[in-house]
Amino acid sequence: MTLTCSIFCPTMRCHNLFTVQKRAIRLICDLPRYSSSKASFLKLNFLTLENINRYQFLLSMFRYHHNLLPKSFTIFFQTGIQIHSHYTRFSHYYRSHYARIRTKEFSIHCTGPLLWNGLPEELKALPLLNSFKYQLKQLLVNN
Repeated sequence: MTLTCSIFCPTMRCHNLFTVQKRAIRLICDLPRYSSSKASFLKLNFLTLENINRYQFLLSMFRYHHNLLPKSFTIFFQTGIQIHSHYTRFSHYYRSHYARIRTKEFSIHCTGPLLWNGLPEELKALPLLNSFKYQLKQLLVNN
């Protein structure tokens, strides 16, 4: 399911995948057919498809922020300081690219900076990838 979520899929297909994921959780937890599966995701410490997508975007942003990606990725994102020289409150935030069509709106160029800027500062400042992964998963499961 992780690979399916990392590529663009139309809304209806993603909805169908999410329905199948919820059915699987109900089978694992032996829940009735129409009961809510939200508490079971939390109990099993599983991510929903939407959160898996966020998790993958944020891992890529962490690697970018800590220069763990190849040099060809250095021009992917810009901060406010790189755009203009004067200080603003959010000059250290990454800027999202303009999306003329919906397909680009779901790309890492547009979604990555928005998700990264929404993270708590203490999570962004973690130096190790493994500790970031653990803390990020806990944040996504609990929200």
